[in-house]
Amino acid sequence: MITFSKLGEIVDDSLLNSLLFENAQIKIRFLSRLVNEFKFPVVYLDFDLLFSGYVVSKTIESPADNITIVKPTLGNLENVINEVIHQVVDKKTIVIIDSLNVLSNFFSGKDSGRILNAYLMLLASISEQSNSRIIFSSVAKKKDGMWVLSPTNRHIVDSGKILKIFVTENSMDLVLEVTRENYLRNFSVRKDS
Repeated sequence: MITFSKLGEIVDDSLLNSLLFENAQIKIRFLSRLVNEFKFPVVYLDFDLLFSGYVVSKTIESPADNITIVKPTLGNLENVINEVIHQVVDKKTIVIIDSLNVLSNFFSGKDSGRILNAYLMLLASISEQSNSRIIFSSVAKKKDGMWVLSPTNRHIVDSGKILKIFVTENSMDLVLEVTRENYLRNFSVRKDS
């Protein structure tokens, strides 16, 4: 068993974190609990608008005061990225990109994966200087032993340096499979804790 507080510490130990969920409802419940564990500023880039929709409808608890929710569109993406870069350069910040599924749809054509990776690596490079952390979330599934975005079947950004946490649930717990390079651990978090 692990607490959300301890999970926040695990995520804070890694520059790049990929949170993969079997469905969108688990993703929202999990992220709403996790964001409140961070003590420094959090910029939540809500590409699929689920998180902000749940906050506005009061379906989930409103996030703490240190969390800024931004709703990027294709039209304002460049400005949003510039603002996030300026914030990350100045001080330690957690940047949550939710969801990689929708962000990947912003880029069409055969080079879309390369463009997406370039944005993520630029943000990671700048974040490293201020000890900031990047979290990107996705609804994903395992196909032929590899994680792919659901339903597009695009491959997830992968590197041995990325901490990957795949979250599923059973009747009482959220079940976490945590991997990085040669590291694999399984944890459970009580849904009601």
